[in-house]
Amino acid sequence: TQLGVRYAVESDPVASAFTSYSGVDAGFVPGTSLDTSNVAAFTVRCTSSGCTCPGGCSAFGGSPGFELAAFTAIVDKMRGIFPRIQNGNVVVEYRHVGLGFAGRLGADIVPAVTVELQGLTFDFLLLSFLGPMLYGATTVPAGIPMPSFAATLTGEDLASAGPS
Repeated sequence: TQLGVRYAVESDPVASAFTSYSGVDAGFVPGTSLDTSNVAAFTVRCTSSGCTCPGGCSAFGGSPGFELAAFTAIVDKMRGIFPRIQNGNVVVEYRHVGLGFAGRLGADIVPAVTVELQGLTFDFLLLSFLGPMLYGATTVPAGIPMPSFAATLTGEDLASAGPS
C-alpha cells in the first residue's frame, strides 16, 4: 500500500475529474483557497470497475470520471512487490480535505489519497505440507484471511508527466 499510494499521488489520478476541474472556471479568482468552506468536502472511491462519490461530489458535477489505465498502473506497481495482488483487491480513495487553490499547477484540488488492500489471504507454506496430516488428505485450509490495510499521503501534482 505504501508503494501504491506513493505512485498514486504523483501520477494521473484514477478519478479523472481531478485533472479536469478548474477552480478558475468554477468562478474562483486565481489564488483563492479551495478549502472546505469554498468547495464542500467529498470522497471519491475507486475500484477496478469505476469511481463513485458515496456522499456526492458536486465540485465535479456528480461524476468523478474513471481512468482504468491509471488504476492498473497503481496495481502493477504494487504487484512488483506482491504478485498475488489482483485489481479487485485494491481500492483507491481521494478525499478533499481543504487543500489546493484556484489556478494551481497540476490539480487545483489536492486530495488526501489512500490506497487500500482487501480480500487477501496469508498462505503458510507449512500448512500445505502439514494440512493433509492435520485435516485429512482432501481438506487443506486455503489460507488465513488478512484484514484490510491502507496507506495515505497528501496528493502532489496528480500528473504522470508533471504539472502543466
